[in-house]
Amino acid sequence: MVQLDELLEDDEPVHLLLVRTDGLGVVSVVAAHQLEWRKVIVHGRLAVQVELIGGENDLRVPVGMLDLDLEIVPLRIPTASVAATATATASDALKAELDVQEEEEEKKTKKEEEVTRLQGDDKNKENKLGSTPTFIPQESVVKLVNRQRDRVATIQRKFRAYAKVWWKEFAAIRPAHQQRHIKMFALNEYGVRRFVSTFVQPLRADRCLDSPLHAARFVRLIPYEKDVTIGGERTEIWYSPHSVLSQGKGDLESHALLLCSLLLGFGLDAYVVVGTNHNGPHMWVLTRRNQFTVMFWESISGRQYEVPVFRGQVAQPPPDFPFRSVHCCFNHKYFFANAQADDAVHLVRFNFEDTALWKAMNPDAISVLPRRHNITIKRPLVDGPREEERLEGELRTLIAEWRHKEHKLQGAPTLWDPQFSYILSSALSAYESERVTGHAFGNVLFQESVKRYIDVQSVFKAVPMQFSNRNATEIFAAMLNQESGTMLDLMRSRGDNMRFGLRVRVTAYAETVCSVWVVVAVKYRDHSK
Repeated sequence: MVQLDELLEDDEPVHLLLVRTDGLGVVSVVAAHQLEWRKVIVHGRLAVQVELIGGENDLRVPVGMLDLDLEIVPLRIPTASVAATATATASDALKAELDVQEEEEEKKTKKEEEVTRLQGDDKNKENKLGSTPTFIPQESVVKLVNRQRDRVATIQRKFRAYAKVWWKEFAAIRPAHQQRHIKMFALNEYGVRRFVSTFVQPLRADRCLDSPLHAARFVRLIPYEKDVTIGGERTEIWYSPHSVLSQGKGDLESHALLLCSLLLGFGLDAYVVVGTNHNGPHMWVLTRRNQFTVMFWESISGRQYEVPVFRGQVAQPPPDFPFRSVHCCFNHKYFFANAQADDAVHLVRFNFEDTALWKAMNPDAISVLPRRHNITIKRPLVDGPREEERLEGELRTLIAEWRHKEHKLQGAPTLWDPQFSYILSSALSAYESERVTGHAFGNVLFQESVKRYIDVQSVFKAVPMQFSNRNATEIFAAMLNQESGTMLDLMRSRGDNMRFGLRVRVTAYAETVCSVWVVVAVKYRDHSK
């Protein structure tokens, strides 16, 4: 059981995220709040009211009040010796914090006023608490919380001063550096501007994602949605993995940060890259085996690209290479700004250790910055086989109804062949594996199965499609609106002895993220021949 002194030293706030789900199932973040919870240690119970703030940047406004009742469970009254030990531990922690404070005297008045205010708030809630025992004196808790808060503020103030000097030094190297996008600070979902390295940390998805390639596929399957504010202007809020997974979607920055964190969790030398692609400013992920073996990971598409590293002669990138320039790279420990004369990808050398090529920020200064504790990525919450059966039933109904209403197909029944559908399953398994690994397998066996089941005089058509949602209505609408029109042609097919096949494959990765493959096929005798 966790002791009171251990709870007292845990300075991680409770992260509250209020999300809204509309009638179409679209999830959006309404408000976010970080709750300092440790006053509950005083009595074991605490009633608190918090104001939730929502919106983006300068448009952040109150959206409502939230009443919370906090309680330590199990609630056990400590003996006098345990309470004394906890109080002594709190005192020791206070002394340790005092040792690192350099501006204690000028903040003394402010702290005392804060203590008085918090004590007054507690008196107003006594009717809810009742006559509960005191575990740790309230003054000890409040002073420790304030001391830690002041220490964090001092660290952040000193780091910002250091960052300003660092930027001036970098800009002075050559005039062109002032035009590079050296992203150092970003706004999080709580409206707090933080150094970019604090958004990244090694993240493990134990028994959820089997390899870095599965991690890339997992991030790719999280729907991409560009953050825009009123008037259509793009806003830039960097969301934590907790917020991204809670709302089930993310923008460019969220995908890159999550992928980098997962690759770091697998032990790779991974960095978030800020630069440009053929569309303009962009962010992606880089991994290094050494300065000459570099891989780019596109978090939105899930693709990986070998980088044509400069080795004394220009190595032009392939035609489908989307990246253009590199401005800075960072992870949870390091931040490097590209100090090379030319920032074009095919000319950049990724030897971060060479101070003539890259200007690094002091890792010690980065390491003391406050950051969130690691989250736990849950195992798959989706029952794949059950979802497959449900989707197949709903899609069969939608296809049959559509064919019945289509004026050209009046009187043409939609008959389903179970064995035909079963044969299609091997193809879907191969499709998803190819998306993860980049290598196809099993196609020969699938083709052999189809040839043995369908005679040479019959016509065979099949159209596979991949989705990231499990809504049959949305999936069917996408099938009808397919750009190539091959699905519509298939469903309009007419002929003798016509039979349809349909198979759905749901591959669950982690949380509620999954890949949904749907293949619709038809076989018939073409009476026009």
